[in-house]
Amino acid sequence: ANILECEITKLKAGLASVDVGKVSLTLPSRGLAIGKALLGVRPNRLLITKKGVKNSLPGKISRLTYVGNHLEYTLKTDHGELFVISTDVDTNLKVGASVGIAFAQKGPVLLPH
Repeated sequence: ANILECEITKLKAGLASVDVGKVSLTLPSRGLAIGKALLGVRPNRLLITKKGVKNSLPGKISRLTYVGNHLEYTLKTDHGELFVISTDVDTNLKVGASVGIAFAQKGPVLLPH
């Protein structure tokens, strides 16, 4: 899984408002308190978008591997390298391309810092 630093900014009814850079998420709080936390995200729960898409992290493709029924990406970001698996094998992205990285609605999990 990818592990990113994040900040829990608000808690309400078992849900946490979470900031990862300029991205805002609402996730189950898992008993964590307001403050620094970690976010665990499986590679297939990160979505590659166009650069600048609202609520996405900026990144750059540093590695791209075609594996038959999916593509594996390594993306450089301000939050470290992220590993992403995409089933969109018809994409026309290339190494060096600037992209956005969004989070799937289900899948990211808060972890203690």
